[in-house]
Amino acid sequence: MQSLVELLKHIRKHHHLTQSQLAEQLFVSHQAVSNWELEKSQPSLPTLQLISDTFAIPITEIIKATSESTNTNDFKFLSPEKNRIIKAYVSLLAKNDNQPTLLEVYLEAGLDELSVPEFASITDIFDHITSQIDNEILTTMTITDNISDPFELIADTVLPILYQHNTTLKILYMGTYAHGKWIKFLEYEYTKWATQFLNSFQGQTTSVPRSFLIELIVKWTLSIVSTWLTQPLPDSPAQFKPIFLKLTKTAPHDLFVL
Repeated sequence: MQSLVELLKHIRKHHHLTQSQLAEQLFVSHQAVSNWELEKSQPSLPTLQLISDTFAIPITEIIKATSESTNTNDFKFLSPEKNRIIKAYVSLLAKNDNQPTLLEVYLEAGLDELSVPEFASITDIFDHITSQIDNEILTTMTITDNISDPFELIADTVLPILYQHNTTLKILYMGTYAHGKWIKFLEYEYTKWATQFLNSFQGQTTSVPRSFLIELIVKWTLSIVSTWLTQPLPDSPAQFKPIFLKLTKTAPHDLFVL
């Protein structure tokens, strides 16, 4: 799988474009393209869509390339000190399920609390980790909203992102403190997305309120994903996709042979 940088360079070379010429086609500066190829920044969401439209590349392929550019254990575009703090926080959660103090995190990272003042509290660190991962996921789900099967979208574009963050997510899913905060956030965000998608379908008339069904679908899907990621050695996204699709489309009692 190509990274986003590799994909952008391939586009330029295939179409015999300089960085400046590519910038003109995408209505950005030459410096922006240079920064993309140096991995100092990434294209915005509208620009990713423009790349897809201009060069006839499926948006799902671009999103996969974007997620391929994100290292599981390294949060890009942060200073080395901030990365050390984030890794220290995750490490402490892995060692002890209790929420560490900000001072404990900085000591674990071998830094002074005043060296990176952007993290004002332990919540700031947690929120930064979760927001980066969630932004990757929600960007994927927002771009491809003209779909007939949301579970196919999740399997093809979301599962690879989650798998790349597997080490961190395993800790977040399994930890008592992180689990509660993390799961509530996911339920809130994905209920909004699922509601928007499912409201476009009339569906069958049932005695169960639509809001109840949406909440059930979201919680069931999150349970499947969290169970997958918390396995000692999770299957790759490609291996897990058929299992995921079967589980999301099968009633629980039908999974057992009576």
